[in-house]
Amino acid sequence: MEKKWADAQKLLESLTSDILEKIPFCRLLGLKIEELTLHHAVLSLDKQPALIGNFITDILHGGVISAVIDSAGGSLAMASVFRNHADEPFENFKNKLSKVSTIDMRVDFLQPGRGEHFTARAKLLRSGKRICVTSVELHNDINKLIAAGTATYLIG
Repeated sequence: MEKKWADAQKLLESLTSDILEKIPFCRLLGLKIEELTLHHAVLSLDKQPALIGNFITDILHGGVISAVIDSAGGSLAMASVFRNHADEPFENFKNKLSKVSTIDMRVDFLQPGRGEHFTARAKLLRSGKRICVTSVELHNDINKLIAAGTATYLIG
């Protein structure tokens, strides 16, 4: 069984980064997967002029913050598909991943989005056969908590 989980982890890393790179909006944001396991995800992005919401104070747009939280949780939801279907043929994963979607999300904006580099850390709260719930925190480059959110995904 350990080999199956190791194989699932390898497939997960390659396929999820591939998917993230193919989503035009994620490319526009400049999102990078720093770490992805079956239990947590770490994504990062650098500040860019196009991502600024308040040009006077030079802070990230709230929509960008929400999108980063959603993408981090979504990456973890994809990991749940692998965990739930580790014993199925690889061909089945693509179809299952195409159905992963956000069904609910709440974001609390805790500090202005100041900084040059931002990191989102997602952890799994619960994963069932059809629904996955994640918790995500977004920190800036001096480790200030900018926003926190929970997101629920359809995975079945």
